[in-house]
Amino acid sequence: MEKELLPPKMDIVFQALFRKGNETITKAFISEIIGKNIQKIELDKNKNLLREYAKDKMGILDLIAILDDGVICNIEVQLSDNKDIEKRILYYNGKAYSQQMLVGDKYKDLNQTISIAILDYNLKKLMDIEEAHTIWHIREDNNNIKLTDVLEIHIIEIPKVREMKAKGSKNALIDWITFLDNPNQKEVSEIMKTNKEIQEAMEKLEEISSDEELMRLVELRRKAILDENQAKYAARVVGREEGREEGRKEGRKEGRKEGRKEGREEGREEGIKEAKVEVAKKLLKMNIELEKIIEITELTKEELEKLTMEEN
Repeated sequence: MEKELLPPKMDIVFQALFRKGNETITKAFISEIIGKNIQKIELDKNKNLLREYAKDKMGILDLIAILDDGVICNIEVQLSDNKDIEKRILYYNGKAYSQQMLVGDKYKDLNQTISIAILDYNLKKLMDIEEAHTIWHIREDNNNIKLTDVLEIHIIEIPKVREMKAKGSKNALIDWITFLDNPNQKEVSEIMKTNKEIQEAMEKLEEISSDEELMRLVELRRKAILDENQAKYAARVVGREEGREEGRKEGRKEGRKEGRKEGREEGREEGIKEAKVEVAKKLLKMNIELEKIIEITELTKEELEKLTMEEN
């Protein structure tokens, strides 16, 4: 029986696979994405992330690489749609760019920052774009002139890669994403015959798939993702049902003609808010971090802090 391989598109496995010591495969992978041959790469900033992850099962790990001429490259893999991914990408890109600046430094010395987001879902805003890999810069709207190249964003949607592959498309980036998506596919065995870096990545994956500590962290991550998805689902379902019920009650009370419609709307909103509060209380008891609860329930930080005080 073949040994089960850990899923390389899960963030902690991805981090372990492309960490310091595996520079050859990391250079090859990033080079295919950004379309440039990388001569030098540093991965020192990632050495403690797995250890820190053990203390925070809800954390999401990014891969940070320093490329030629000090270019900063940040890569993250998202398995589920947490909404506002574009804002998250811009935030971390901007943070990486601004953190280079020390007192006395000059703006001209700031290096380019590249963000790469690999998504295991289709981004709603890009539904009309067939390409699986899109590249973004700051451009002038009317003349399509690039203002600067210091900010560069790459978004790769895995479902679109599957579609392209099914239609017969083939290139090195598709091969890499195929490996990340499911290394157990027969296609990957064929890819390894002609791509020595992916063959090396498979060997590294087989090696780390025997790491008991990493296996334990993967199970924690799977549970965290499942809990998070269940919490989101509960928030949507409970919010809808209680909102409808409260809307009906308030609608009946407010009663007739024009007031009936207004009462239903107000009641529905009040019911949804109450449902979100109930979900938030449950998530607080589960010790889910505040940022995640804010994302799930859409309550404000002040509202959650008030709930925390009330519960205590």
